[in-house]
Amino acid sequence: MIFTSNIFVFLYLPLFLALYYLVRPSWRSHVIVLGSYMFYAWWRPDFLFLFVGITYWNYLFGLKIYALRETNRKAAFRWLTVGVVGNIATLGYFKYANFGAEVIGTAMAEFGLDPFVMENIILPLGISFYVFQALSYIVDIYRKDAEPTDRFVDFAAFISLFPQLIAGPILRYEAIASQLRSRVHSFDLFSLGACRFMLGFSKKVLIADSLAPISAYYLAISEPTMAEAWFGSAVSILQLYFDFSGYSDMAIGLGMMMGFRFAENFNQPFLCQSMTEFWKRWHMTLSGFLRDYVFVPLIKTGWMGAGVASLLTMFLSGFWHGASFSFIFFGLYFGLIM
Repeated sequence: MIFTSNIFVFLYLPLFLALYYLVRPSWRSHVIVLGSYMFYAWWRPDFLFLFVGITYWNYLFGLKIYALRETNRKAAFRWLTVGVVGNIATLGYFKYANFGAEVIGTAMAEFGLDPFVMENIILPLGISFYVFQALSYIVDIYRKDAEPTDRFVDFAAFISLFPQLIAGPILRYEAIASQLRSRVHSFDLFSLGACRFMLGFSKKVLIADSLAPISAYYLAISEPTMAEAWFGSAVSILQLYFDFSGYSDMAIGLGMMMGFRFAENFNQPFLCQSMTEFWKRWHMTLSGFLRDYVFVPLIKTGWMGAGVASLLTMFLSGFWHGASFSFIFFGLYFGLIM
C-alpha cells in the first residue's frame, strides 16, 4: 500500500483517522500500532513477525541498559553492544546478503571455482528506517539523552508509525517521546497537515511520476550524446527529489493530522553553495543521524581526523542507500569531495 493509491486515500486513511479520533486519548497509541501493523502487513504479513521481534528486542534492551547505566556502566555498554550488533546483523542479512553472495560468487568464478548459489532474500519494507530508529532509542538511553518509556505500546507506536515507515523522515525517540505521551490535536493543525499531505501528493503524482518515464528513457540510452547525458541526469535528479521530498511531505502531513510534529527532511537542497551544505539540506534526518551516531563517535575515538571520518561516514551513507557498487561509489564520491 502506498500513499498515492486509491485504497490508501479513500479507504485506509479515512477509516484510520475516524477510529483514531473516536477512541479516548489514552488508547490512541494502540490505534497507531494496530493501524501501522495493518499497513505493514498489507504487503507481506510474514514480515510483520520480524517487525514485532525487532520492536520487542530493542524495548527489552532499552530497559536493561537503563537499569545498569548508573550502577554498572561497563555492563550497560555490553548490553548496548549486543543490541546494536543484533540490529545491524538483521539489517545486514536482509539488505546485503544477496550482494555479498554475488560478490563472493564472482570472485570464486574468477579463480575457476564453482560459485555457490544463494536463495534470493526479499528486503522487508522500511527496514532501513525502523532499524535506525530502534538503534537511536537504545543508544540515546545509554548516553542519558532519553529515558525509556514505561509503556510498551508507546515504543511500538514510535517504531511502527506508518506515515514515515516507507521513506522517512527518520525519527529520534528523544525528539518524539513527549509527543507519544501527550500531544495537542486541533482543527488548525489537522488542516495544515492535510495541506502538507496534498503538497507531497502533488509532488509525487504530478511531477515525479511524470518525469519517471523521461528519466528511464534517457538512462537506457547505451551511448548518449553529451546533451542527452546532461539532460537525462538533470531529469533523473529532479525526479528523485520530487519523489523523495513528496513522500516526506506526505509523512509530515499525516503526522500533523495525528497531532505529531516530525522533523523536516528537505530544505531546498539545490540552493546549496557546497557539498557539505547540500547534505545539511538533503535527507536531513539521515545526515543528522550519521553525524550524531557515526561521525561524532569516530572523531571522539581519536583514531582518525575529520577528513577520514567524513569519508567513512559518507561511505556508510552510500551503502545504506542500497546494496551495490554504484551506491558504494556514490558515497565515496561525495566523501572525497567533502
